[in-house]
Amino acid sequence: MSSGRTLGTWLMVAGGLWLIGWSVFFAVGYAAGEVDSRAAILGALMFAFPVGVGLLIGGAVARSRAMKHDADRADTQFEARVLSMIETAGSTTIPEIAAELGASTQQVREALYDLVAKRLFTGYVNWDAQRVYSVAAGKMPTDRCPNCGAKLELGGKDTAVCPYCKNEIFLPH
Repeated sequence: MSSGRTLGTWLMVAGGLWLIGWSVFFAVGYAAGEVDSRAAILGALMFAFPVGVGLLIGGAVARSRAMKHDADRADTQFEARVLSMIETAGSTTIPEIAAELGASTQQVREALYDLVAKRLFTGYVNWDAQRVYSVAAGKMPTDRCPNCGAKLELGGKDTAVCPYCKNEIFLPH
């Protein structure tokens, strides 16, 4: 558990205990006749609830932010592992990457698109064969398909598509 999640949990526990403690205090005082009902309600509204609810909300926010940060870090680590596998092998299949990382092929596809968007991956993907190729940016021919040699057509921002074998080529920036 990250320190942010731990802090959030402790703040929520403290807020809950604060509310319970002051509720018991006012209830016991009221039952013993030492505090009238208006004083107990005023004390709760002015002192117990603002602090207790503030701790509960602060803890929930801290915990939520920490969980989002942890999820973002896990995504970044996953993408780094995908990129490392491709660069190390030079060519590998999407199912091989997914099996090695214990992920779905859809998660690997999404990671590839994110890596391209972040300008961290240059290469091409043969979606029919589910094969990913890493190509050094300076060595990549931009007018011919590296798979079949056909003339490439622009497919979108920083991409080209082979009209014959349907490879999607991610162009150097």
